[in-house]
Amino acid sequence: MCDRLDGLPLAIELAAVRLGTLSVAEFVAGLGEHLALLVDEDRQGPSRHRALATCIGWSHQLCTERERLFWARVSVFPGEFDLEAATYVCRDETLRAQDMIDVVTGLVDKSVLLRRETPAGVRFLLPGATREFGAGWLALLGQQEEVRLRHHDFYLALARNAEREWPRRQVRWHHRLRVEAANLAQALETGLEAGTGLELAGTLWILWVCCGMHTEGRHYLDRALATDPRRGPARIRVSL
Repeated sequence: MCDRLDGLPLAIELAAVRLGTLSVAEFVAGLGEHLALLVDEDRQGPSRHRALATCIGWSHQLCTERERLFWARVSVFPGEFDLEAATYVCRDETLRAQDMIDVVTGLVDKSVLLRRETPAGVRFLLPGATREFGAGWLALLGQQEEVRLRHHDFYLALARNAEREWPRRQVRWHHRLRVEAANLAQALETGLEAGTGLELAGTLWILWVCCGMHTEGRHYLDRALATDPRRGPARIRVSL
């Protein structure tokens, strides 16, 4: 339960109240709607501490306009991401590439984004409930499809680079693709929904074969073949 709540102290405290009625298993099963479950109207103190949504909303009000926009758009990432990916996915005329460092620093300082250093470089995470809140704002902005397609395009380019450089930089790309597995899966889902998943599924043969993800690879390759009937080099490659 604590893992699913990303270790957020307020979220865990609010969850503890629900455990008077629900078992841990029942609570975790209902965590698809983090913000609806994590409410305690009897809690003493500021109103923002009585519900996780209220607390997150209060943090949202403290953000600048650019920070709020970045928060909404970066909710498309299902897990960790780096600054390069976030810049590609989130930038436009309002949120420029040169603004990203200041925006990310501001969100880390406000504990909206979590930062950690890894062998693959500095990476960031939008915790689950915070990501859910951002996704709600992204829906209100009407930018979900546009941002998801940018996310797909970035990771398709990443997969192409991995394939091209694999003979010379196998250790680097083995680690990078494993770290990006959740984002690559999200990009694949986007491509499959749009009927364009064949190329990405085939290009990721390194992840399927060399990184030990055989079951996942077979799953996505079969789905790509089923959802995209077009003939061509991509289909032949995936069929092999």
